Amino acid sequence: IPDNQGIGTILDTAPTPTPTPTPTPTPTPTPVAATMQFSAATFSVAEDAVRATLTITRTGDTAAAASVLFSTVDSSQFTGCDVVNGAALSRCDYVATLDVVRFAAGETTRTVQVSIIDDTYVEGAETLGITLSNAVGASLGTQSSATLTITDNDAASASNPIFGNSFFVRQHYLDFLNREPEQIGFDAWVGVLNGCTTNAATCDRIEVSASFFRSTEFQAKGYFFYRFYTVSFGSRPTVTRPTYAEFDRDMKLFSARTDAEVEPRRQEFIADFIARPEWVARYGALSNASYVDTLLQTAGVQLASRNQLVTDLDTGARTRSQVLRAIVESPEVSAREYNRALVALQYFGYLRRDPEPGGYEAWLGVIAADPANYRRMVDGFVNSVEYRKRFGQP
Repeated sequence: IPDNQGIGTILDTAPTPTPTPTPTPTPTPTPVAATMQFSAATFSVAEDAVRATLTITRTGDTAAAASVLFSTVDSSQFTGCDVVNGAALSRCDYVATLDVVRFAAGETTRTVQVSIIDDTYVEGAETLGITLSNAVGASLGTQSSATLTITDNDAASASNPIFGNSFFVRQHYLDFLNREPEQIGFDAWVGVLNGCTTNAATCDRIEVSASFFRSTEFQAKGYFFYRFYTVSFGSRPTVTRPTYAEFDRDMKLFSARTDAEVEPRRQEFIADFIARPEWVARYGALSNASYVDTLLQTAGVQLASRNQLVTDLDTGARTRSQVLRAIVESPEVSAREYNRALVALQYFGYLRRDPEPGGYEAWLGVIAADPANYRRMVDGFVNSVEYRKRFGQP
């Protein structure tokens, strides 16, 4: 019987599976670089609009905070306010503005305001430049500069607005406190002037004007900044330090807007001040003892705390900026500088310029002869032709 056993091959007829393809990863989108720029190339504001509002936009990646420095482009050349040439002047037509504009995370739009001065000169439309710079956390866009046009509202010469009490008071806020008035304070000062029917020395324009530069707010701003220059660099008969340009920049960039901002802004100012090339060149390489002695010599004072200040520097108990501030805020420096600051700040506030040497020394002589008679000096500035011509015919 044949053997039915045999050897056979079993063929696998099942199809070979196709490998599952590895999915292509979805690329992570590259964030669009953040940029900051003006919302337009040109802006316009009516002369009687009080202030111009300018918009700055941020596009691209806005997840983080960013900042940019806004500034008006102000001429350093002294030009009379009655000159008609199409150029707006910061002494006459608007308030020079310098401000760090800060974007919080997610913010895409911020605004800046430039205060406008409504003079009575018939001058036609006038323009000024505005710029953005020093961008942090973003780059500058293509529209980092723009033009602001102030349209004239005067068809014929009118009386000088400085003779109006409301204009007078607002201008003092702008010139001495570097801000628009708060309503309560504004109404109070206008009320004082309106009620001063007998023109008494306790309520007249001279007294109201003097109250601004003698105020705690101005002393905490202007006089504080002023003393850092005189302590660090001194004053010479022909060159007053700070110059108006230096003082104006610091007032605009570091003035506090609220009580809570006073100390942080002061610290920002001091850090900026001691990082300036002129200050570093003068003090950067000095030993601690020489540093203190040079400051005291420049300030023209002697302090009983001199040795302690040097010791504090040697032991690290104080920094150089803290020692500088201690000298600046000493009663000795305050007493020495008060009259000189009083005169210089009249020029800065009322006339918006550097003092001429002869006039500066003459007013110092007036104050030295009678320190209590501040009214004579204030009267000389607030009723001067030069001051009145900032706003209209004197």
